Amino acid sequence: MGSLAYADGLAGPPVPPALRDRTEELARTGRTTVLVRRGERRLGTLGLMDAPRPEAAGTVAALRALGVERTVMLSGDGQRVADAVGRAIGMDEVRGGLLPEDKVAEVARLRRTARTAMIGDGVNDAPAMAGATVGVAGLGIGPAVLVHEGSTLVVVSDALRLLRHRD
Repeated sequence: MGSLAYADGLAGPPVPPALRDRTEELARTGRTTVLVRRGERRLGTLGLMDAPRPEAAGTVAALRALGVERTVMLSGDGQRVADAVGRAIGMDEVRGGLLPEDKVAEVARLRRTARTAMIGDGVNDAPAMAGATVGVAGLGIGPAVLVHEGSTLVVVSDALRLLRHRD
């Protein structure tokens, strides 16, 4: 399994033209492509793409209705994939292929000219969120309740542990 470039570098018969065309078509539509081969036999191409969250387009529209003038998506996905997702949810600009430190630099650059809000859905987004005017985490109510209740249990268990001491 590997990219088209990887497949082209392997020994054996070349990638058939029809499979090459289909792989390139999938890539143009924003998919990350993976060619699958077993021995000398080409089995096909997988076209993978992160689907935007169902509420993403509505959130972007709501932000616009509130007066947000410019939306910029910062993504670790490749540029083609990021472009496809960004178009689907109505973003003004899309910057793909970014590492966490690249996102931090982009937020700092954007912040020089305007107030920024960074919405992140992963641990890798935390540094960029910290550098924005406002940071919003993608943590849902379930995990938040679990963390809160878990911390309460730690406090209670420490208090019970103290009862064992007769001082």
